[in-house]
Parts: sequence; C-alpha cells; structure tokens
Amino acid sequence: MNVLIVDDQYDHKVQSIAKKLKTLGIEKVKHVLNARDAYDELASNKFDLMILDLQIPECFGEDVDINGGVQLLNLISSDDHVEMPSSIVGITSHQESYEVNIYKFVEQGWTLHLFDGEIDFINNIIDNCFKRSKVEQKFDVAFITALRHTEFDALLNNGMSWTELPRDDCNKYYIAKFNDRDGVERTAVATYCPTMGMPVSAAISMKVIHKFNPKLLIMTGIAAGVEGKVNLGDVLIPNLIWDWGSGKITDSENGTALLFDPETITINEQLATEMKDIASKGLYVERIRRDFQGNPPAHSLAIHVGPIASGASVLADSKTIDLIKEQKRSVIGVEMEAYGVLVASKLCGSEPTKTLIIKSVCDFANARKNDDWQKYSAYTSTLVATRIIENHINFRK
Repeated sequence: MNVLIVDDQYDHKVQSIAKKLKTLGIEKVKHVLNARDAYDELASNKFDLMILDLQIPECFGEDVDINGGVQLLNLISSDDHVEMPSSIVGITSHQESYEVNIYKFVEQGWTLHLFDGEIDFINNIIDNCFKRSKVEQKFDVAFITALRHTEFDALLNNGMSWTELPRDDCNKYYIAKFNDRDGVERTAVATYCPTMGMPVSAAISMKVIHKFNPKLLIMTGIAAGVEGKVNLGDVLIPNLIWDWGSGKITDSENGTALLFDPETITINEQLATEMKDIASKGLYVERIRRDFQGNPPAHSLAIHVGPIASGASVLADSKTIDLIKEQKRSVIGVEMEAYGVLVASKLCGSEPTKTLIIKSVCDFANARKNDDWQKYSAYTSTLVATRIIENHINFRK
C-alpha cells in the first residue's frame, strides 16, 4: 500500500501519521510539503491513500494558501495524466475551511476531518482509512476464466508471480503485480468460474467487481471459431456480443420454431479501437506461437476483432453454427460466458466496468470437435491478454 502525505510541515501531526502507518505494516509513505511536489508525485506514481492538509503552499518557499489543498484536488481531478488515489482524506484545523469543503468531499466520496490537535484523533483516522482501504482496495485488472483446468492453469503461468489470497468465500483468488506501459507497478487479481455458462459468469463477474473494484475486467479462455474465418489457436476479441439463443419459442407450420431476438452488447469504443490496431499489426503473435511449450498448429497465429455469440450449450453441430451466422454474418466465434460477463460489467455500478473478452479458437463446433488444441488456445489467449495489459492499457484514466 502506497501512501502520500501532503502537509507543509513535518510536525508532530505528520510524524504521528507516519508512525501509525508503520505500526500497520505500511512502509511506503511519501511526504511532500506543497501542491506542486504533490502533483509531481501523483503524476509519476500510484498511491492508494492520500492524506491532505487543506492549507498548503503552491510551491516551496511560498506562503500557505488556505485553499491550496482544494486547488490541488481540482487540478488532479481534471488531469488525465494523474491517477487519483483510491482513497483521499482531508485534514484541516480551520472550522471555516471545514464547513466550506465538507460537502465537496462527501460528494466525491472522500473524507474530511476537523483536526483538534489530539494524536488519538489522528490514530483513529488512520485506523478507519486502513480498514476501509483493505475492503475497498482497487485492483487495476481482474481476470476471470470459465475453467479451472487448462484456462486458469494457463493464466497462472503467464509470467506473473501469483499468490493465493486467504479464502473468505467460495471462490479462490490469486493476486500478482505487473508493470504497465509507463513502468508503473500495477495489481491484478484472478479467479475462475465453478461451472461454465452465462449465469455463473455473470454472478462471478459481479462478485469480482464489487469485491476488487477493478479498472479493467478480462475474461480469457477458449472458444469455438467459425471455420473459414479463423484458424485453430487464433485469438478472438469481440467488439460485439449477443446471446444467440435469446428469442421466442412459438408454433409454426413446420412445428416449433425459435424467433431470434437477441440484444447485443458492445465493448468500450476506445478499447475496441485499440484492439483493432493490435490485431491489424499482428503484434506479439509470432513470439507467442514460437514460445509455446509443445507443438503449435502449422499455420501462423492471428488476432481477430469481431462479433462473437454466447450460448447456453456446448456446440458440436455445424447446422447450429449456420443458424448463428444467419443472425450476424460477420460472426467469428461462439462460446458460453462472454455475454454474462458483459451484462454484469454493464449493470454492476453507476458506470460500466471496462471489459475485454480474449478467447482463442480450440475447435469449430462441428462433428470433428475434440480437446486436442485446448491447451494451446488457452495459452495464446492468456499471453495476448497479458501483453495487452502490459503495453496498451492506460490505467490512469
């Protein structure tokens, strides 16, 4: 946990805060004396908690500005180059400043305290911050797979050092760290669904979003490809997803018929554009294919961005694939969980959680369906997802 203290003096108050943080096992504490230094730290580092004195100078050597802390908050809130700390705690000893700013802090989900000079007061603030930050810790990425074996095994072998969290519900969770494109250390959490299917993937996605508050949710794993459009092992990244079995069952002249009426969900437009660029340039695929510990298919590896259909059944029937193609001719793949994940990410909060589905082709959902390419496909899906979060995602926004 990284903590930034912004206070124009290194007095008994700041010393008490640092001492209390140390007793809680928090060693990464940075203290700056003015708004400009605070901005520089926030622009170049990720902080989980910022403790801010509202009365600070703009820069070293200048007089204290009674609104200096609030002006800093206004600046970083509107600057895309600065990542807001997960928690912000304001402290002021001025009654008027407290009364003027308390509503702004509450509205933004921050906390503001009127300091009375007592050290016990500081200790209580830190205790509450620490407890809340442990519960509300915000991870940068959350990974979900549908299968414990093959898919999740591939994720745990993606080059990141995963550590299992103490178990506090029916799921197992693993955490790891990685560096993003700017060299900033980021956090990841991963879990898997107990069974396949959209209801379970939606439930697990909602739980992960509430529990870990990720900036980006990713599902990796395997899928069926549409033969003739993609090859075995190819990576599929949907920009549009729908439930191909959604509709109305009715009588017709030829017996019972399903009138398809699916609702489509699209991924974040900026993410979709970035994924298309990665696919068109063929980034990473040659190295990923070459590094596979086994025998990859003879053909080259490719990334495809396009529509994918989700359904409730495992398919080994080319006629059903033809029916799905009638719903959307440009479909490139079929699987069983993505629509549930996208619904959860869309409905789970006031703002949709940015979400990517990155799955690879292990078969073509026809009579020749088998498990021969599942390990390779899980591997290519996982490695492409890993390279994307390391090199392309802007976690500051």
